Formats: sequence, C-alpha cells, structure tokens
Amino acid sequence: MSRVPLAFVFVICCIVAGCNLAGFPPLGWSTRGEGAQDCRFDHQGNPLVGESATVLVDAKSGSTCRVVYALNSQDYASKTLSLSARHLISEGASFVQLRAFDGKKTVGRATRRFESGALSSEVLIQMELPKSYDLVVVSFVAEKEARLEVKGLRVESAESNSARDGQAQAIYAEAMGLIKAHALAYDALDPDLIEAGRPASDATLWQARSAIKTLLRELGDGHSFLNSPDGVEEAERISKAEMQHATWRMLRPGIAVIHVPMFRGTDDELKRVFANSIREALRSGLEAGAKAWIVDLSGNRGGNMWPMLDGLSPLLGAEGVGSFRYRDGSSSPWTLKGHEGIIDVPDLRSAPVAVVTSGRTASSGEAVAVAFRGRPLTRSFGAPTSGYSTSNTTYKLADGSRLYLTTAVFEDRNGNRYGGKLVPDQVTQGVGAEASFGAAGDWLDACLRGECHE
Repeated sequence: MSRVPLAFVFVICCIVAGCNLAGFPPLGWSTRGEGAQDCRFDHQGNPLVGESATVLVDAKSGSTCRVVYALNSQDYASKTLSLSARHLISEGASFVQLRAFDGKKTVGRATRRFESGALSSEVLIQMELPKSYDLVVVSFVAEKEARLEVKGLRVESAESNSARDGQAQAIYAEAMGLIKAHALAYDALDPDLIEAGRPASDATLWQARSAIKTLLRELGDGHSFLNSPDGVEEAERISKAEMQHATWRMLRPGIAVIHVPMFRGTDDELKRVFANSIREALRSGLEAGAKAWIVDLSGNRGGNMWPMLDGLSPLLGAEGVGSFRYRDGSSSPWTLKGHEGIIDVPDLRSAPVAVVTSGRTASSGEAVAVAFRGRPLTRSFGAPTSGYSTSNTTYKLADGSRLYLTTAVFEDRNGNRYGGKLVPDQVTQGVGAEASFGAAGDWLDACLRGECHE
C-alpha cells in the first residue's frame, strides 16, 4: 500500500473542508469577530492579481475583528513574500500579520502594527518563506474601536538572499556564541541539543530564530528570550506609548504610599520623566507631613530598573544598594549617579520604609525590592515575588533581532544572593495589596513611636 505525504493530505483537506476542521481559515477571503463581535467587514478583489484588492475592518468597543486571506500557492517557496498597498488608513489599534504553516506547524510569522494615520504606496510587511510550506494566511485586524482600510493591496515575491548566503546558520552561530560566553545557565544546555537545533542550509531567518528560542527555553532560567526585528519595533513603540507615572497617597497621618509601576523605556528623556514622577511623589508626601514610607511594588512587572532606583535614591542612597553577580564570580555594583534635570529631594535614608511585593512583582521590580534589603529601618510585606531576580544583558544580532540573556543574579547590599522568588519578611494574607498596606502601616506606626523591629 502506497503512502501519501502528510503535507499533500493537509492541502487536499483544506481545499475540501476549507481548513475549518484543522482550525485554519478557508482559502480566499473570510472574516472573524471576537469579544463583543460588533464588527464591520468589507473585502474585494484578488491581491494576487493587479492592485484591485481592498480591505476594510471596523471594530467597535470590546471587539477584535479580522479579515483573513488564505492561499496555498507554492510559487513563493524559498522566496520573500511581500504585502504591499497603494494606500492604508488606520484609526486606533490595528495590525497586519503574515503566517505560514507546514501541516499544523508554524514555519513563518511576521506582524506589523499601525497607529492612527495614513501610508501611501509602500510594502506593509514581508516574510521569508521556507522551502516547504502548505498555507499562507494574511490577517487584517482591528481592535477596540479601531478601523483599518487598505486599498490597492497586492502580494508579490522576490528572491530571498538569506538561505543562499547562509544567514540562518550564521545567526544561530552568533547567538550560540553569546549564550556560551555569557549565559548564567549555559552549563544546563546539552551539547547534542545545540547541534541538533542547528538550522539547515536552506533555512529561513524565522526558522533560525525559532531554533534559538528553543535553546533559550532549555536554559531553564525562565528569563532569557529573543525578540525578532518586528518585535523590537513593537516593544519600542509600547515603551513610549504606555509609560505610567508613579503616584502617591497618604495612608495614615505621617505615612505615605509611593506606588512605583513598571517602566520599559530606554529613552533618556522618558527615564528622567519617570524618575522625577517618583521624586515628585516623595516631595509631595514630605510636604503633606510624611515621615515614613510604603514603597508599593505589588504591580511592578519590571523593565528598566535604573529610573526606578534613581527616583528612589533619596530613600536608598546612591551607592552600595546592590550588585550583579556573574557566573565567573565577578560583580558589578549598582551605583546611582543621578542625571541633569532630576528633582532634588532631601535625604530620607533614616526614614522607616516598608516594601510591599506580590506574585506580580518581577525582574526589575524585584531588583528594587533587593535594593531595600539590608537597609536600616526597612521591612518587607506581602507575597513572594515572581522569581526573576536575575539580570538580563541585551545583545543585538546581525538580523536586527535582540537576544536578552540572563547573565547575573541580584545581590543585596549585604552580599546575599538571590535568583529566585523574594519572600517578604512578613507574608500577609488577603486579596490585593490593601492587607499588606495595613500590616505595613502598623509596623511603620510603631517605628514612628520608636518601637519598631526589623
């Protein structure tokens, strides 16, 4: 009995059943709504022929709406597939995504997000296709009161250089060199697994990145990751669009709460603005009569630790607040130098401080918690943290990806090393941070009476 290749069976099933049984869209145009499903769709023409195709996706509040075009042409194997448009208008949060499948396995993916505005006559998105694939899916998505309109849509292809030039293997080798030289948990990697994951000579860059991500998971540190070029662009956009300022409030007479959110930006001006929001909270608390402080890290998911520490340095001091400890035993101290334009706040190092954490406190949020460990008149409350009290170093790869490697553990001012969850001095019960604030407030009240214990 002869055997029929699995990929061939998959394509036949897609043609007959429209891929719905496998969870894939049918060939050609289709629509899908999620959430409130208050969507308006329109699609016309064939993007494979000329420039006559148009797409409209209009989503109301609470909805995610998408128009999908699926094709199974094999004309693009080992080529770069481009999606171009004569004109694009976006209002709100929208994006275009390309995905390629070999059977049920994803073998290629690219995403580009759009803010409100218009584009004319340009390539919207590109994806390098592997030698073997069954289906390409193009998605036009609008979310939460957004509208996306594309005119003159067309699909084109060009010869790909990466497979011919061995770029996939080069990127994999570049990443492996960095992992071997710097990764804290490199010894956890099986050499056979490293070799088995090496991409084939005709692999795409996406396949090389997937192989790198597999090895990063095998490191087991839970903190190392790879961001593709489009992911890097999206992360930078989010870091500028979603910055939260620190806030404060008086909990009780003499006791102020400083809520320190996460901060993901790298822009110098944004870092200054964020650090100053903490400084402004401290200064306002002082003016309102605060003599003791609760530093709330319960919702801090991490990001860039330095603006957080710069803002809190009146409580912490500028030197000796912690360090990074590397796998070779060397260390790098955390020194807070301050920056031009930072608001001046009186020295608060002798003030009692309670630090509140939760299971959401992660990464750089945990670094801030470590910086308070060993500080006089300081006690921590709440729940154990996420367990990412490790430092990542960023490396830019030749293809524009960024490799974030866990290279060190956090060490407090007394030389105690971490690397996992931080358990507070006093674990508090209850939903949310309010129970922790109550316990912290009681302790700080005792401190203000000269009766607190650390």
